[in-house]
Amino acid sequence: MRGKHGGGFRVARLFGLGLWGAGVLLGAGSARAQQTGGGDTGQEEAATGALACFKRAEREVSLSEEQALRLCQGAASVEPAECYIASQSPGVFLEPEQAIELCRCATSTEPAECFQRADHETTLDTPQILQLCSPSLNYGLLQDCQSSFLPTRPWLVPHMR
Repeated sequence: MRGKHGGGFRVARLFGLGLWGAGVLLGAGSARAQQTGGGDTGQEEAATGALACFKRAEREVSLSEEQALRLCQGAASVEPAECYIASQSPGVFLEPEQAIELCRCATSTEPAECFQRADHETTLDTPQILQLCSPSLNYGLLQDCQSSFLPTRPWLVPHMR
């Protein structure tokens, strides 16, 4: 039997989960701010990065406006466009839609290099290699390149007694 104060533990547990969620959100925001230079200027730099990526993808890589937007949305730098360029090299050469899927949220040309190595060193097919090498697919990143890890139903998280 719980007694008259039995509900207090449940409230404390929910409060703890709320603090944990807030810590995760603040930690992710802090890490993003550190990567981009911190504070409000980090958001401006990220927007500048996405804009620079978009311009490069649209003009220099000859993607359509819609394709360049999908490639660069949420990008912190021009790297997704650089990755796309690397994905068009003779050793890799992917179709535009596959290259966008591979390079979305990339922070270097590593996804294209990973694809090339996996294509030559394994028997995996293209969709499997994309799943393996693409940061957005591999890490389950959202459209804005943020992690989708946060629990959507914290009440389903197992509790200890």
